Amino acid sequence: MTPWITKPVPFNIGQGAAGAGTTPFDDTGLKCYWKFSASSSPILNSSESDDSVGDTSSTGRGAMTGGSFEQGGTPIGESVLFDGSSDFMTVGSSTSLWNFWHNSDALWTWAFWMKGVSLDWDAYFFADGDGSENQALRVRFEGQTTYSGLNFVLRSDGNSIINASLASNDYVPDVSSWYFYCISYDMSLGSDNLVARRNNSNEETLSKSAGSTADANADYSPIMAKKTSASDNYGNFLISEFSCWNKVMSDDDQASLYNDGDGLEIY
Repeated sequence: MTPWITKPVPFNIGQGAAGAGTTPFDDTGLKCYWKFSASSSPILNSSESDDSVGDTSSTGRGAMTGGSFEQGGTPIGESVLFDGSSDFMTVGSSTSLWNFWHNSDALWTWAFWMKGVSLDWDAYFFADGDGSENQALRVRFEGQTTYSGLNFVLRSDGNSIINASLASNDYVPDVSSWYFYCISYDMSLGSDNLVARRNNSNEETLSKSAGSTADANADYSPIMAKKTSASDNYGNFLISEFSCWNKVMSDDDQASLYNDGDGLEIY
């Protein structure tokens, strides 16, 4: 008689807090995951993490105004185009969910694939303020014809804790290729609080000022590709696989998502 053989259950390296699914790495701290693969609005928050802010119209779901869907072209799959004149995405309506970007213990990472189209000066990438409020985070392009720098303003307690651009004025090198960006911030550090990487390399840092910080809500919900307080300063770019974390992503996880340029879906 042939003995009964039980097939071993494979060990899932890096199974995340989602539990029910398989993830390439631990998804602890994954607040939002916008795949930008939808055929129409809204852009769902696909995070399965216990730390997700949720996927409703008031939490982590992105409401599109305009936008061109299913543009493809990325190392992974689909993307959305913001046209630089009228397209933008508003994320939820609850401003308190994003305080981890600019509170006294601010700690976050943004990871995403992006391809510039027309990188106009002062066009907005993503922000929950215009850079003058008491609490806000703003990321803009410092555009040229074919390339662009990135400018960051992080305000807390009415102070500009960060108000600077990366050293390279061509951190978005061109409008012909997709690049993987990973930008993290840790308020607790004495220096090099903001760390930016492109394609898992090209690291640049910015350090915070000595201004006081506080815990409070921003004035606006996050908006991608438009100035938060007005209908102008639109961004013109393609975006895919944007994840927002309440932690500094490890070097290994950054390398996993970049995947030698092939990209990797979180789920």
